[in-house]
Amino acid sequence: MELLADLRNGDDNIHKHRFRDLWYGEWGDDVQAKMLQAWKDLGHPDHWPTAERNLVALCRQDPTYIQPFALLSKLYCLQGRFQDSTEMCQRILELKPYHFMVIETMVANSFALQQLVESESNHQDWQAKRLPPPSQPKERLEWVKAARQDATRLLEKAKQGNLPRGSEEGVRTEEPESWQ
Repeated sequence: MELLADLRNGDDNIHKHRFRDLWYGEWGDDVQAKMLQAWKDLGHPDHWPTAERNLVALCRQDPTYIQPFALLSKLYCLQGRFQDSTEMCQRILELKPYHFMVIETMVANSFALQQLVESESNHQDWQAKRLPPPSQPKERLEWVKAARQDATRLLEKAKQGNLPRGSEEGVRTEEPESWQ
């Protein structure tokens, strides 16, 4: 909750990296090292096949761990597999509606899909859900407040055992459709 509250002020890169470190380290040092390597591998198309193999393996290893799915959705977006990425993002956002990396991936997906199918309103919907920049402190404060409320609500649901379990469904490794 403190990390969400810290988003009110300051440098986005610092806070986003703090979240990334927290999220990647949730399942221990070995998984964190694999996640960081996959994150680095996203930086160059030559490394994408390795990143995908490693992320799919992490997703299969523990389907309840959201972060490999989040990074895999970003990779799918980078690969132009916008529909696969969008479907995965939507599942993640059901569990963590404030997951800004996934929301940013949805913005990119909806923009790309907008170019393909002229879906202006979908892009605007996701654009409106982004974390406002530090130059908009009032909007940013409201975003953080809503994210904390969502996180609290989901935490309560989790304590009651009312959250859906992750699944291997949605992890796609086949070749993209011909239109991609």
